[in-house]
Amino acid sequence: MNKVKLRCVRAKFEHIKIVYLIRNNPEIRKNLINSDDIVYFDHVKFYRKMLEEKNPKIFLIYHGLIPIGFFDIKNKTETGDLEVGFKIIPTYQGKGIGKIMMNRAIQIRDRKYPDKNLVLTVFLDNDNALNTYRKAGFKIFKREREFGKRTLAHMKLQC
Repeated sequence: MNKVKLRCVRAKFEHIKIVYLIRNNPEIRKNLINSDDIVYFDHVKFYRKMLEEKNPKIFLIYHGLIPIGFFDIKNKTETGDLEVGFKIIPTYQGKGIGKIMMNRAIQIRDRKYPDKNLVLTVFLDNDNALNTYRKAGFKIFKREREFGKRTLAHMKLQC
């Protein structure tokens, strides 16, 4: 990757289509629990809710002027933890972007929510993501079969 710096921008309503296109990318969808295409109307409802709630946040990552991914942080009400999710467009995967996004999410947690754990869910066969999360200090606390085919790992980074 060239030397253009990455920018992290808190998402606003004007970014709705960018986030939709990233969420609906087939290569990204295959590593999500629900791999079905997202209907735009449903995305608008999801996105509005994320922007209106106090704690959930969506952050877009840009390489120069190109949006290359995003991550979201939201309250997991049943546990009090913060759940984080990462999406990176395929041409930028495997280039260290996940590590940068992970570090930014941890910084946000440390600054705004220092008493909360970060949690995430990843398929165990998603080696690149799993390795990134482990290197950041996440530990698997639960495994479960998803649809009898793939195994999900629930991971946590203690506060």
